[in-house]
Amino acid sequence: MKTCPYYQKCGSCRYGLNQYPDSLDHKQRYITSLYGSTHPIIGMDDPYGYRHKVTVSFRQSKSGLTSGIYEADSHRIVDVDQCPLHHPLANQIIETVVKTADRFGYAAFDEDRETGLLRHLQLRISMDEHVLLTLVVSTTKIPGSRKFFESIRQAHPQIVSIVLNVNNRHTSMVLGKQQRIVYGKGMVVDTMGGLKFRISSQSFYQVNPLQAWVCYKTALDHLDLKLADTLVDAYCGTGTIGLLASRYVKNVIGIEVNRYAIVDALANKRDNGITNIGFKVGSVDRYLDVLQCDVVMVDPPRSGCSKLFLDAIIRNRIDRIGYISCNPATQKRDTDYLKRHGYTITYIQPVDMFPFSDHCECVITLRRRVDV
Repeated sequence: MKTCPYYQKCGSCRYGLNQYPDSLDHKQRYITSLYGSTHPIIGMDDPYGYRHKVTVSFRQSKSGLTSGIYEADSHRIVDVDQCPLHHPLANQIIETVVKTADRFGYAAFDEDRETGLLRHLQLRISMDEHVLLTLVVSTTKIPGSRKFFESIRQAHPQIVSIVLNVNNRHTSMVLGKQQRIVYGKGMVVDTMGGLKFRISSQSFYQVNPLQAWVCYKTALDHLDLKLADTLVDAYCGTGTIGLLASRYVKNVIGIEVNRYAIVDALANKRDNGITNIGFKVGSVDRYLDVLQCDVVMVDPPRSGCSKLFLDAIIRNRIDRIGYISCNPATQKRDTDYLKRHGYTITYIQPVDMFPFSDHCECVITLRRRVDV
């Protein structure tokens, strides 16, 4: 059993670290309140250290440079040395970066005074513990940066690439538009379901890859996929779901608005030797014509799917739908709309993607009724 000295201040966790069964029960009851009877929530055997994507912000204190996490619903940084939910390697690297940066005289960026250098640190860690380190700064001019990065790499040889990202805007967004690769190839490679996936600093990939695999496999296992099917993977990110589905169907089309993610998706297609998938860059609402298919997989942002997109699914009489969501409330709104227009829910599976938070992932499959 673990404890966290920041629990009352941070606000990222809604439950104490000794309350995991209670948190699962709460999430189960929430999904049940939306849909009625569901399958039992799939939790984690070890709910600690699951965050393979970690972002911290820098702060200048009287004692020197520190790093931490924004307090819930605020712009105040809570100094956090060792987060029990971060991958353990992330905690070690963050400590090294802070101490090394302080030794080099690098100060945290002050938005009000527009002074200082360091804004954020983002780490992407693969399942085999290779690390992509992205340092977000206010300017490209960093004295002694070569020795600084060499020192960090020597301390942590697991770091396979370093990216320097420049964000000099007044914004809550972590990453800026300008960046350069300092070391390596600007990405890390993860493995899921027997396939390799490139992850860059700008592309989407699930924070918790173990539970992401549970979600994807659950959806694919309950969609009754056939070798003659064409599947559309909407909001496809780096192509993870579509590439995993490609072995079960004839063709896959992935749609993603983030062009950086599509660059990774095309590389993932090539690296895995998969030929029956193509990708389109842009909003799913721009590509409603491709929805003349058999199966649609959606894993949308928290806002859910647009009515335009749902109407295209209904109009094209899509046979089967897989819907993965990090916001069961908007998922319920969308699935209710689909149910009113000829679809039936065939499977509901809550998954604990973010232990100790109040967020719950939910996997739902639907099928068009034969009488419509």
